[in-house]
Amino acid sequence: MQEFDTLEIASSLKDAFISKRQPDDGVAPIFQSFFIGPRIEQRLHITVSPDQKFPLGDISPTLLLQIRELSLLLDAWRGPLTGTGTFRNFKDLNYLKYEALYLPLCDPAGIISRVITLMDFGPDKEL
Repeated sequence: MQEFDTLEIASSLKDAFISKRQPDDGVAPIFQSFFIGPRIEQRLHITVSPDQKFPLGDISPTLLLQIRELSLLLDAWRGPLTGTGTFRNFKDLNYLKYEALYLPLCDPAGIISRVITLMDFGPDKEL
């Protein structure tokens, strides 16, 4: 059996984040994005390479807390989650509405090691 390669699949995901589990320092998110789809980069006005994580220095403390709480919720829930929101707390992109599907993936030991987040930025999104 071949191992599931999230990065191979990611190349076709234009509106997705892939996050990897990081050591819990009590502040930063447990799941830190290391792949960001090209359309998301364009919408958020950022550039991220595969060896660079999501630029946490660019986000407000409120958004950092929200991302951390989502990480903790995903880790506790251990199943798919959905949500809606805007990027108001990231570069004040309040107009950028989205709906998201969060898909946690487990390693062989049953620990959530990665999360795939699929985003929908449809023009008629209502919060």
